[in-house]
Order: sequence, then C-alpha cells, then structure tokens
Amino acid sequence: MKVLFIAIGIIIAAALLAVLRVFFGLGHPGNAAPYALRRQPRRENSPLRGKTILCLGSSISSGFSSGGVSFLDYLGRIDGCRIIQETVSATTLADRGHYSYLKRLRRRMARMGQPPDYFICQLSTNDATFRSVPGKISRSRSPEDFDVSTTVGGIEAVLATVRETWDCPVIFYTAARYDNPRYHKLVNLLVELREKWDFTLLDLWHDPAFNGLSPEERRLYMNDAIHPTKAGYLRWWLPQFERVLAETPVTAKNK
Repeated sequence: MKVLFIAIGIIIAAALLAVLRVFFGLGHPGNAAPYALRRQPRRENSPLRGKTILCLGSSISSGFSSGGVSFLDYLGRIDGCRIIQETVSATTLADRGHYSYLKRLRRRMARMGQPPDYFICQLSTNDATFRSVPGKISRSRSPEDFDVSTTVGGIEAVLATVRETWDCPVIFYTAARYDNPRYHKLVNLLVELREKWDFTLLDLWHDPAFNGLSPEERRLYMNDAIHPTKAGYLRWWLPQFERVLAETPVTAKNK
C-alpha cells in the first residue's frame, strides 16, 4: 500500500510539474537566469526615467508565463519608470463581472491622486477566447451611449473615462499575431477606433518586422501562442514600448 501511495504521489507531482511547464513557463529557456529582472542594468539616461505608467490589462501584461515579469517590470527596472499595474488574468474589455477592465479602471481612479504620465491598455485576447460580442463603434462620445457589454463599447468607455478624468496619453497595444480570427477582427476594430479617438496604437499584430521571428527566436521568446517568456518581453517587446513611449509627449492634467 505504501508503494502505491508513493507511486500516486510521483504521478501527481509529475502532472503538476507538466502543468507548470506548459502554462506558466517553468523551466522554459526563455525564463532562464540571464533574463531575470534583477540582472538587467539600469539605463540612467532613459528619457522615461521618473515617468508614471498605469497599465490596464490581463495575462500578457502581468507576465502569466514568465514568473509574473512582463515588459512593464523591465520598464520599471531598466528605464526607471513608476509602474502601476491593473493586470488580472482572464479579464475582458467587455464589461463582464467584477474584474472587467472598466470596473477595475474606475476603482483605480478612485484611489489615485495625480494622473499617470501614460495610460497603457492591452487589447485583451480573452475577449476573443470567451467570445465577447465585438460590438460596433458608436457615433457618440458620451459614455452613457456605449454598449459596455461588448468589446468595442468597453474600449470606448475606457477611452472616454481616461480622457475626461486625466486627459493623459493613451497607448493601446495588441498581442503579437497568432491564429485567432476573432482576435484579428478586434484588432481591426481597434484600428478603426484610433481614427475616432486619436490614441496611440502599438499594433504588434500587423507589424511584419515585429512578427518576423526565426523559429529559434520564437521558441525562445514565446511560451505558447499568446504569452511571451522573459526573453520575449526583454528582447522583443520592451524596445517597442520604449520607442512608442519616448515618442509620445506627456500631456496629463495637473502635470
């Protein structure tokens, strides 16, 4: 009987380890020691040093498969930014539940004093995964006219809320390209929304140079089709965010 319990324990441990490897990137080469946050040198002359960045997002922004380290943490460590993370895995821009993007943004705003220098928002892949209704772009700019049960309505409500409260630079970003037509449709809707709301769009989905990785780079930089490793955030994603932030002037209210 004792041998049986030991065997069952080994099987359970092996299964748990496999789950940690597949979903959280444990043991992935892209999460190896050279990419550890504490090992990265600080860039003392960074133009972003001292800037406050609030990011609203889900698992990509929180570093789901990289030990909780994402491009945000590298911006804090390397560029000296003050990072405020409103990042919760499996959440949507469509206003579904207590942890939707919009509800978290409103709760965060109630706790903040000074506005951030930059507001970054992730186009959530969960809206595609959980089949949120995409919705349509409203002709209005009034929050009460947006159907926040849809992804587009949620996006417009976020944009209107940030503009009215802080009027700071808004940077929306997409995931890198992966095989999901539903998400592709949301990316295209976001491109259309940029024309209406005039925000900065870091469109990683449509960027051929960004997505033109070699097979070896892709294996190192990605844990799965959606989530980067530490190496991916550091070497692949971080330069994109550093560039777009440096090119965006600070205009927040009360700054």
